[in-house]
Amino acid sequence: MEEKKAMRAKIENGARSYYVILGLLMLGLGCSDALRGVFAPVFREHFALDASQLSLIITVSYGGNFIFMLLGGRLSDRVGLRRAFGGALLCWTGAETVYLLTDHYLALLLGVFFAMGTSTLLNMLMNVMSPRLFAMPGAAINILFFIQAIGTTFTQGGIGRLATSFLAWKIVSLGLFLIGVVTLIAFARLSAGDASLQRESVGRGETSTETGKKDGKKTGGEIDKKIDRETGQKGKKKMEGEDLIERESFYRILLRMPAFWIFIFIFGFYFIGEHGVMNWMNIYCRDGLGMSARAAALIPSLFYGGIMLGRLLFAPLITRLKIHKTLLIFLVFGTGVYLLAFILGQQAFFLLLAAGLGLSVIYPTMTLCIQLYFHRELTTTATGAIMSAGTLFDIGFNAIFGFVLARVGYGMGMMILPLAMCLSLGTYVVLFRWGEQVREL
Repeated sequence: MEEKKAMRAKIENGARSYYVILGLLMLGLGCSDALRGVFAPVFREHFALDASQLSLIITVSYGGNFIFMLLGGRLSDRVGLRRAFGGALLCWTGAETVYLLTDHYLALLLGVFFAMGTSTLLNMLMNVMSPRLFAMPGAAINILFFIQAIGTTFTQGGIGRLATSFLAWKIVSLGLFLIGVVTLIAFARLSAGDASLQRESVGRGETSTETGKKDGKKTGGEIDKKIDRETGQKGKKKMEGEDLIERESFYRILLRMPAFWIFIFIFGFYFIGEHGVMNWMNIYCRDGLGMSARAAALIPSLFYGGIMLGRLLFAPLITRLKIHKTLLIFLVFGTGVYLLAFILGQQAFFLLLAAGLGLSVIYPTMTLCIQLYFHRELTTTATGAIMSAGTLFDIGFNAIFGFVLARVGYGMGMMILPLAMCLSLGTYVVLFRWGEQVREL
């Protein structure tokens, strides 16, 4: 009995330690993600950039997201979550080092590529790790994303007022570098020997975990028994002679799964709807509606303020409602209010606060939802590939949206945003009704 209590106390202390480390990192990631916009005027003046060179910074950051999400998920399945997370954190800290030690536009582009790419990958890996680290993963991941939103909001509102010189950029970069070093060392020490973060897929002559003992070839029959235990399905046809992961490429398996494609469209349309407010709402309010700069800046801040607040307020509900019910309720409400705000126009833009509240839990919880539809060995690869493909929607939309506005005007063009959010909701309903769930968290 005493041994059980001691073990439970050790697990709880470990979870709290992970929470502190990941919380500090999320604060830094939120700050880092907002810096490209906050310091854009400083970069333009310091490096004498024109508009196309300035926009290239954003394009390169999206490219980093795409590459790291595409390759990072597969890599983590090969080397284990601990090594993948530590490696991504090391790259992020390295990007902050580039910011700190260099004074060149090309070095800035290199830093942005790695900083934004690894930041998105770290977010995804936290989602995958949360069921293994926390008793209530849905609540835990939403609170971590709330902390990230605090970092973003603090950067936009606080650091943004001080972002008047290149020296300020260096000071902020130093602070983020220190956060990276502290969290990297702390995570490495805490996760050493943590079996839940080790590599699970086993091939011929490989080890079952990074710290475990040698295991020979895993037969198809053994894999099917594991799948049967996870899904509750009995009598599954046995595969013989080769490991499932040896037989086929992970990506070939994913491409044949309907849930993989459904998730791509859910996230792709959602990214257009959410990120469209961040990238285009301010311009729309100023140039399309003739609002003052101060009033125009308030509109997107209402939306993202709602998202930040909602992640704190509603995190406990996710544990009670479960993942699917949470997503359905909040996506229906958030999309409905979001659509209403755009239909009614300028006088109803205050509704974007309520829309932000409704949509606040969607991204972290939907990312967690991916794990319900893929077996554990495929989870990280699937999540990375889905996010990477979803980013292509973002890139494509931003590439053509300026031309769309020139053709049809702001009033008609901006309606693409609520349309995209409605399509995301509709695609999720398809997943909810007909998707084949394989396990519970």
